[in-house]
Amino acid sequence: MRTIGEVNTHGELSAIASGAITKGSPVVINNDGTVSAVTGTYRNSSFGTAVQIDGTNTSSQVQGCMVGSGKFAVIYKKSTDNEGYAKIGTINGTSITFGSEFNFSSGYQVNYINIMYIPSVDRVVFAYQEVTGNNNGRIRVATPNTSTNTFDTLGTAVQIGTSSSQSDYYIGLAYDIEATRIICVYTDNYYSPNHSYGRPFQINTGTNALTGGSNAEL
Repeated sequence: MRTIGEVNTHGELSAIASGAITKGSPVVINNDGTVSAVTGTYRNSSFGTAVQIDGTNTSSQVQGCMVGSGKFAVIYKKSTDNEGYAKIGTINGTSITFGSEFNFSSGYQVNYINIMYIPSVDRVVFAYQEVTGNNNGRIRVATPNTSTNTFDTLGTAVQIGTSSSQSDYYIGLAYDIEATRIICVYTDNYYSPNHSYGRPFQINTGTNALTGGSNAEL
């Protein structure tokens, strides 16, 4: 071991080398207090060909989540009608293929779209602002079918807020695995303009219907 200078003065420390260390090489501290040269294998990244999600159209507000091994769901707002659509994609190496397009907003225009997958019950949750009337927030559940890359049993859309007069936006999703319920957080402009709220929803996994609880200001 060789001591080089004082740490308080020169910013240097002494250590016992484990193995050969080339001058100027970065080192790591081992569990026994010795140091070794950093080693590793360089690996080139490999990128596949980009695949357009929405065919030849323009899409926005794109969100996605994994829905199983080598499978993912993606949602988007399509420029041709501003409605909400979803697809399931398959990842094979560096290639991606998509299943058929699925309209999760039932023909309504959307904003502030969001998606979440719940592995424990194998369900996909869609949340969005329905651009009609008072711009209410909506939440609904579907079952991803990764064998056919489609969605099954789309549940009825349920209003996110507790008043039909409110406009809901900036919608976030989480899942409480202990209580098996979805937690939806959002901002509204009715009770207290631009205040944020949270509201729980229970899933009936037989029908994918949702039952909302009381909301609470965050």
